[in-house]
Amino acid sequence: MLDWSIKLFRVCGIRLELHFTFFLLPFAIGIHGYQEAGPAGFLWGIFLISFAFTSVVMHELGHSLAARKFDISADRILLLPIGGIAQFQSLPRTPSQEIIITLAGPFVNFVIAGLFYPVFGIRLSQSLPLDFKDLMATMVFFNLLMGSFNMIPVFPMDGGRILRSVLSFWIRPLKATAIASRSGTFIASASGIYIALSTTNYLLAALFLFIAWASRMEYQSFSRSQAFSGLRLRDFVDADYLSIPTKGKLSDAVKALANSPPQDVLLIENQAVMGLLKYSKLAKACEKYALDSPAEKFAKFPVATLNIDSPVESAFAISGADDQDVIPVYDYATLLGVVRKDQMIERANWINKRNSISTFCPEL
Repeated sequence: MLDWSIKLFRVCGIRLELHFTFFLLPFAIGIHGYQEAGPAGFLWGIFLISFAFTSVVMHELGHSLAARKFDISADRILLLPIGGIAQFQSLPRTPSQEIIITLAGPFVNFVIAGLFYPVFGIRLSQSLPLDFKDLMATMVFFNLLMGSFNMIPVFPMDGGRILRSVLSFWIRPLKATAIASRSGTFIASASGIYIALSTTNYLLAALFLFIAWASRMEYQSFSRSQAFSGLRLRDFVDADYLSIPTKGKLSDAVKALANSPPQDVLLIENQAVMGLLKYSKLAKACEKYALDSPAEKFAKFPVATLNIDSPVESAFAISGADDQDVIPVYDYATLLGVVRKDQMIERANWINKRNSISTFCPEL
C-alpha cells in the first residue's frame, strides 16, 4: 500500500512522493470551499492544502536533516492524506539520537509559527481563509497544532517515539517499542471510537483509527528489523526451487508442481532467471487456457534478484515494491537458490535462537 505513490522531485536530496490517496484531500477541501464561497472558495481551499503540506514537508525535512547529523540518510518523504512519513535507511543507534531526530520535526513547526505570527497573527476560524493574510494566519495555527499534536505520546507519532526512546534507556529497544506500540494502539483506538460516537467529526475519528493501525504496523516492522539485524541472505537460501525453461508451456509447470508443495515457478534460460510464474496466476491460467499455452505469457518480467551477501531487509524491500515473494539469489553469476518472504521472519527467529545458544553454550 505504501508503495502506491507518484514520484515528484527531490528536496535536499530526498525523494518526495505523493501517495495515490493524497488526492482525496485536496478534492474534498476544494469541494468544501466551492460550497462555502464558489470558485474562489475552491481555489483558496487548494491554496490552504498546498501551504499545509508545505509545512508537513518541512516537518519531515526537520527529522531527515537532523538524522543526517548522525549519518542516517532518508530515502524518501511520502505524503499521505493524514500527513507525511520520512523513511530512513537505518535506525538511530542510541535513544538520545532518536530523541533529537524526533524533536526536530515539531521544532520546525514551532519555528515557522514563531516567524509568521508577528506579521500575520493567528486565525482559529473553521471557515476557509479567502485572502492571503487569513491564509498565513491560518498556517500559523496549523503549525502550532501540528507541532503540538505530534507530541501526543501515541506511537508512531513523535511523542510515542520519544516515549519509546526514554524507555530504551532502561529496557531493550524491542520491549520498549512493544510497550509504546500497545499504549499507542489503545489510546488512539479509544480516542477514535469516542470521537466517532460522541461527535460528527468522522475525519478526526478516522485519523486516530489510522494511527492505531500504523502503531501496530510500525511495531511489526521494527521487530522484523531487529530479527534480521546482522543477518545475510546466505542464511536463508533455499536450493529446492521449481523451474522450467523460459519457452516452456503451462503443462511443464503443472508437471513440476505435481510432486511439490504449492510455490512460484522460475523461468530459466542458461542459468539466468528470466521470469517468475506466480502460483496464484498459474492456477487461474490453467483453468482458462490450454495447457500447451506458453508459460511466459502469464509470467512476471523482469525478476528482481539479489546477491548472497545482501542484507535480509533488501529482500523485503523488493518483495514489497514489486509484488515478488520469491527472490532468486546469486553468488556472482551462479544461481544458488531462492529466498521466500513468507518463511523469512520465522527462520530468522530460529537462527537468532541458535546463535544465542552458541554464545552461551559454545560446546553446542
